Amino acid sequence: MTYKRKAYLYLLPSLILATVFFILPALAAAFSSLSSPSGYISLFKKRYFLLSVKNTLLFTLLFIPINTLFSLVLAALTRKDDKISLFFRNIYIIPLSFSLALIAVVFKKMLSSHSGIINRMLGLDFSLLDSTSGSFASLVFLSLFLDVAINYIILYSSFRSIDKSIIEMAMIDGAKKSRLFFSIEIPLIKKAIFLVLALGIKDALLISSPIMILTSGGPFRSTESIMFFYYVEAFNNMNYSYANSISTLMLSLSISSSLFFAKRRKHD
Repeated sequence: MTYKRKAYLYLLPSLILATVFFILPALAAAFSSLSSPSGYISLFKKRYFLLSVKNTLLFTLLFIPINTLFSLVLAALTRKDDKISLFFRNIYIIPLSFSLALIAVVFKKMLSSHSGIINRMLGLDFSLLDSTSGSFASLVFLSLFLDVAINYIILYSSFRSIDKSIIEMAMIDGAKKSRLFFSIEIPLIKKAIFLVLALGIKDALLISSPIMILTSGGPFRSTESIMFFYYVEAFNNMNYSYANSISTLMLSLSISSSLFFAKRRKHD
């Protein structure tokens, strides 16, 4: 058996599961929504859907640059071979050891108005989740905590894969550390940065579980995302027509953004 055939054989169980539980349902939802285009028209007339679009776009604009820059800084600071860097590398990947639901529940407890440690540290007698700005900021912070570990691993691995001879030659030519970082190292890990951006955009557009646990879309729908709106329409209101339209729309958007970044990575 050839190497490629073995690879496909190992992938077969995952491909079967993906086909049965993702590809076929997605195609069925797309066919159902496209058979009645009026669903898309009425969808964009719904006030709360437009509000969820606004919230999702705002979250994406805040989350993506902070997430990318923060992960890049952490990876850059710990790329050396010393005990301090090793210690912090182990700290940064801790979130991968816990489930999303567990982290969100603990974070919500920390923000409690009565027993929350964050409120005690800040001297607040109310929960940050009770205000629109506080709940939105808390959601962004939680999402950063959930995403930083995998992004850190991607960027750190890219830094470590840089050919040391390139850096040594630049240092011999008199290049300063700042010039080395911005003019040599960053361009060499550009593909990894594009991957982090693509994953971040995907997570931002499809965010729902942290919202469900942390804020339930409140207060006053200020943290309700498109996918959370989809969940409410599909499973609470049983409005499958709207839900199919939303899922098809978001699937198309996610695939388009992934193809865009894949093309950019291939081009670079």
